Amino acid sequence: IRTAFSYLVALFEASEALHNRVVGRTGDTLDLSNGVRVAAYPCRPAAIRGLRACVAVCDELAYFRSSEGFAQDQEMLRALRPCLATTGGRLVILSSPYGQSGALWDLHRHHFGRDDAPTLVWQASAPTMHPDLPADYLARMEHDDPEAFRSEVLGEFRAGLSRLLDPEAIAACVVP
Repeated sequence: IRTAFSYLVALFEASEALHNRVVGRTGDTLDLSNGVRVAAYPCRPAAIRGLRACVAVCDELAYFRSSEGFAQDQEMLRALRPCLATTGGRLVILSSPYGQSGALWDLHRHHFGRDDAPTLVWQASAPTMHPDLPADYLARMEHDDPEAFRSEVLGEFRAGLSRLLDPEAIAACVVP
């Protein structure tokens, strides 16, 4: 949460118009003159339950884990949706893909490439999103860890990472 929040704070500091709207600041909140509070919360469903929000941003949803190592992605979305319901708010999810399971995979599988989908899913490589990435870094990463390169740089979901059964193997056995 610190990284995403620091990017947001930098925007407010770089713009005089935005900077003048800030009336209070802590390590994880910005209070604006219009009564809006911009805040960063930890990846715990209990931390956000009961809040009202106009926009919620989940950074790296595919990697949401509890301190015990359990996936928190689905529960975070379940906790966020009511926060946005009363305001008609928007949920923005930013994440590198990981395995072919979990909330991010489900969203991708159900909505990516569908013109009629109510959810926009955008998938792009890291160099497309950040053209200034050094070519030598990308080449070294591809050589040192091809699996991570495909996921982190090319934006591809990793196969074979499920805990018990591979979702692709199950899907191949099911007639929709």
